Formats: sequence, structure tokens, C-alpha cells
Amino acid sequence: MTPAELLKKRVSAKNKQLDDNANSEFTIGALFAVMVLGACALGTFLVGLPFSDTWTEAAFTFALPITLVFAGIATLVAWQTVQPKRQLLPMDDPEEMADLLAGGTPVGLFFTPKHELPGMIGFLFGGPENILKGMGIKANKVSTDPALLERSMKLLKRCEDGYPLRRMKNPQAAVLLRQLALVRVERRDQGPTLVFTDEGRALNDQC
Repeated sequence: MTPAELLKKRVSAKNKQLDDNANSEFTIGALFAVMVLGACALGTFLVGLPFSDTWTEAAFTFALPITLVFAGIATLVAWQTVQPKRQLLPMDDPEEMADLLAGGTPVGLFFTPKHELPGMIGFLFGGPENILKGMGIKANKVSTDPALLERSMKLLKRCEDGYPLRRMKNPQAAVLLRQLALVRVERRDQGPTLVFTDEGRALNDQC
């Protein structure tokens, strides 16, 4: 197995884990949505029933429109909170990427909601929030681009003696290695430096 294939195998395993996380968010979101919207529909139906001649009138005059309005508001608030389509990593700015690598953690390089919904709002709007979070996770998995995997493996080999971030020419490759917890940033005399983690050293030794 070539070095790039070894790295691709690790990327596939990480992306499978992310897919599982996203699917969990979808499931939780769907359950919350059904529970909250169901309660909203039932409550407004019961409130509207005394003011309606038939149960269908109560359903279509009160329950359905109010529930749809609530669902729309919940989705809009959750979208603004999670922001699933935002650019997670500044791929076009090497200096910003270097700062991110120096200060971030592998967890911090993956998708998380921009903000968190507080208290009862978080409970009521939790369904759309979880579903949108799952969308964000799906959209920000580890890259499987073959050229990037090749560059990442070459960069990993250079980290054996430490690779200063100021010399970084391929920040995307460094981010990929950091996402997989194969490298970490160490403060040295020459500045922030990429070095092996134990997992990174083990993978390098297999090549």
C-alpha cells in the first residue's frame, strides 16, 4: 500500500465517523421536530376546536397554518444560528490558516454551529438546529482530493524533524493532517512548528 493510500484509508475512516455523527444529528433533529411540531399542531387544534364548526375546520384554520408558521420561524432562527453553508476554513489565506493551525485543535477544525440556542428556545427549535448541524457536518468532511492527499503525505514526512509554519506553502495539507490528529503545533525557537503526534509517527513508519 502506497503512502497516499494509507492516508486515504485514514481519511475514509474519519469521514465515516463524521457521516455517523451527521446521521445522529439528523435522527435527533427529526425526533425533536416531530415531537415539538406535533405538540404545536395538537395544542392549536384543541384551542381552535371550540371556535370551529368541524374538526377539519379547526385543523386547517388553526392547527396547520400556525404550525407551518412556527416551523418556518424555527428553521430561520436555526439557520442563522448554525450557518451550515459558511466557509469553515480560510483556504485562500495562508497567514490566517497558519494562525488557525497554531491555535486550533483537531476538533476545532471541524464543523460546529456558529452559535448555540439558549434554554427553552434551544428545546423548541432543536429539531431544525440538529438537522442543519448534520448538513454542516456532511458539507465539511475531510477532503479526498488525490493531489491534496499526495501533498499531505509529503508534508507529513517533513515533520519528522519539525516543519516551521512560516515555511508553509500548502496550508490545506497541514489542515488535513491536523484534522486527522497526525501532527500538532509545537512552540520552538523558529516559531510554531508542525511535529508528529504518536499516530502521525506510526503512520510515517509504515511508509
